[in-house]
Amino acid sequence: MEIRFIDEKHAADINIPNEPFPIRGRMVITYNGDRWEHTEKLLPSEQIEEMTFPDERWKKF
Repeated sequence: MEIRFIDEKHAADINIPNEPFPIRGRMVITYNGDRWEHTEKLLPSEQIEEMTFPDERWKKF
């Protein structure tokens, strides 16, 4: 994965189609009044699903 700042030079990159990714589990977030914590609940392999965010059309600068 490459992370780039979307500046004028990379403005066309903002409309690259989104790619599917696996949903392998869930993150459970808790706050005990003093501190945030998280645990991961991984799914069995037969329950792993794929998701793709909808593509959005962004205006240029």
